[in-house]
Amino acid sequence: VQYLQLDEGDLYLTDIVLGRSQAGCVKLGMLYNNGIWCAIKLVDAHKQRRQVAALEGEYTKYGRLVDLQGDILPVCVGCGYWAEGNVFFLATKYLDSCKRPGFETRGAHHVAEQALQRLHSKGLLHGDIHEDNVLLRQLSDGQWQAFLIDLGMCCEARQQCQFDEEMNSLKKLFRESDTGSDMTGFEEA
Repeated sequence: VQYLQLDEGDLYLTDIVLGRSQAGCVKLGMLYNNGIWCAIKLVDAHKQRRQVAALEGEYTKYGRLVDLQGDILPVCVGCGYWAEGNVFFLATKYLDSCKRPGFETRGAHHVAEQALQRLHSKGLLHGDIHEDNVLLRQLSDGQWQAFLIDLGMCCEARQQCQFDEEMNSLKKLFRESDTGSDMTGFEEA
């Protein structure tokens, strides 16, 4: 695996926190070499060695799932070191205009189920299905597209019952969600 080595000026970070992951906060930013807005997970490369290893593992999973990127997974833009090697990061393309499961998106449950089934067909569990990790985008033709984000807990399944349990968790999420949330209410860092 080859990691990026970015200088201080190669990465622009906003103060917008998109969410939190097992590794830490996820911020909106941009890699200047491609001009793509990204969701960027950042950890201290020296003090958070376990989180660095977790991000390396997640990056490896994205590599294994290249055929699903841009379809049911965000596109992995890069992973590596920044700020003279002091920060380790994983960047995925920012998914704009997405909503979390809720009242507004209740008709999209089948698309989310199909997305999870496609991940399962690779022998993998997402491992962390909850409302912040399932994003839905309504396309111009009115159809929905589902994205599964944050592969930090993704792992191989050993038994069919594990796939069934995870699918049931997704179905339950849609049954219990009664308020839609658009992705415009960001938290400031």
